[in-house]
Amino acid sequence: MKRIISSMLNAIMLAVSLPIVEASYMVSYSTTVKFKFVKKRGQPESSQQMTFISTRCEVAVHGSFPVFTYKNGATHPNIISYNDRIVATPSGYNSNENAVKLFIDPSYTPAFAYVGYIDIYGLEGQKVTTLSPICPSYPTQVF
Repeated sequence: MKRIISSMLNAIMLAVSLPIVEASYMVSYSTTVKFKFVKKRGQPESSQQMTFISTRCEVAVHGSFPVFTYKNGATHPNIISYNDRIVATPSGYNSNENAVKLFIDPSYTPAFAYVGYIDIYGLEGQKVTTLSPICPSYPTQVF
């Protein structure tokens, strides 16, 4: 009887002492923007036209996850760390060819190559958040 009561108390203490386990994430990212300017050969620099814009993003993700193991009648806490690096580069990034084609024919597409969004996934493949990097239209929008 004493052994049954002791086991029940350990089970109750175990159930009460474990908090809700949550993951913590930190995300850091940078966006590189390339503005392409084109002019006709022999024309002054002041005749340049901005014709093509592209972006590229680098993302660093760090996650921390508390875990608990139960061994020999005791609960043992631990933290698992997760790190990931994402580089998002769209097709046509930094394209001189697209810039010249747009200078010749303003209706040419694509007129830009942006990273529109980046999905961030955690340790077990679950989506954590979505980043929407900047997509500037003019150099003055970059700071």
